Amino acid sequence: MTSVVHRDATYKTVWVQDSAAWDETVITKAAWDEQVLVQDAYDENVMISDAYDEPVYDWVDICNECGHKFLDPSDDIDVHMGAGCWSSWHAEWIQVGTTHHDAVYQTIHHDAVYQTVHHEAETTVVHHDATGHNEQAVDQAAWDETVITGYTCSGCGAAKEK
Repeated sequence: MTSVVHRDATYKTVWVQDSAAWDETVITKAAWDEQVLVQDAYDENVMISDAYDEPVYDWVDICNECGHKFLDPSDDIDVHMGAGCWSSWHAEWIQVGTTHHDAVYQTIHHDAVYQTVHHEAETTVVHHDATGHNEQAVDQAAWDETVITGYTCSGCGAAKEK
């Protein structure tokens, strides 16, 4: 003897992933360029010409008797001759002095010097966990089972339950 026994399906809770975990790089500060001062502006005195002494020449009247040089235009030849030099005179091209010339400088301005320094963007990595939800999934489908509920004698037909 048999009877059909119905067995209900069994279920289990299953995690269903909607999106995978992922890492995201987030810019916390954008890249930028910076002007960095390398050297301050300054003024430089550059010598254009050295200092020097220049001889000054002129025509000078010279007494032929005593060799007196009439360097000063206020010298009076007549007075000199009246003092006893009754000679003649002549003119010579001679150095009568020296003119000093200071060194010549020129101020040259130098602008400040800058250098462009590039800074990369600053980033941080943000981790995002996987997302999903729980679902009930069939662990074993429902089924009907034929079970022995007893025995029937093949000779006499008597039934015996289990």
